[in-house]
Amino acid sequence: MHIAFFVLGGFLLFVSAIRTYSVQRAIVETLPPQFQEYEKARYAVSVYALEPTTPLDVQADYVRSEGLACGACLSISAGLFAADHAVFGSLALIAFAWTGYGALADWKTYKSNRERAQRASEDI
Repeated sequence: MHIAFFVLGGFLLFVSAIRTYSVQRAIVETLPPQFQEYEKARYAVSVYALEPTTPLDVQADYVRSEGLACGACLSISAGLFAADHAVFGSLALIAFAWTGYGALADWKTYKSNRERAQRASEDI
């Protein structure tokens, strides 16, 4: 049974990485020229991803990729617990809590950005 959790966790991590990469490529195009190099851009993604100037579809993909990473941590944690590795399972559960907190906070930021954009479009 624990193998199924590991496979699901690996799949979720893979999909999350693909989404994160697509978000990074979309954000790099909007960054100032000094931040468009890969080494600098990879650190700027988390800062610029939820800026109000970032398109809402890019923000939504960023939040979804965080949610997928959160689910991957939970699945891997369940697999470790099922495989009787309680210490590593606990560490993965802590990673789940950490990513879940970050994903929830970023979802709230995305939600406020979306509502701000809706109000702005209604005012026009």
